[in-house]
Amino acid sequence: MSSFAFCEGSAMRHENSNYHGPSIVIGNSNKGGRPESSLDTMDIASMSIDRLQKLRDAVDTVLAKKIAAEIIVLERCLHQLGPAANIVQRESQEPPKAADAERRRYPPVLPKYRNPSRPSETWAGRGKRPRWLTVQLESGKQIDDFRIDLAA
Repeated sequence: MSSFAFCEGSAMRHENSNYHGPSIVIGNSNKGGRPESSLDTMDIASMSIDRLQKLRDAVDTVLAKKIAAEIIVLERCLHQLGPAANIVQRESQEPPKAADAERRRYPPVLPKYRNPSRPSETWAGRGKRPRWLTVQLESGKQIDDFRIDLAA
């Protein structure tokens, strides 16, 4: 687990914390009030199905409570951060939109370069170079050899 320094009071403490939540004892305990076996020495493979089911139910219950508590704490932290944090709420599936989310429209640009072998292939000089031009430039030709004469 990592540390969440931005929010105080989180149930997810620093990774070096000794807090591990409440302990749950499954099964009988001896007269001293201590469990017969700890989790370190518990032999899960030899446990009966009923006992394993009880253990699983107890773990599910504790996990559900811890997760619910953590969600509450983290939602409080998000609320403290406020809308300026631009965070997607849990109910919302859409990412937040920026204030200037609409793309700027670029005016159409006339082509500046033409493929002499296929005159319908042109390039305005914006974006990635077309393959036909890259091949021609690699063969030793200059980019000005493909420039469209605007005077014509």
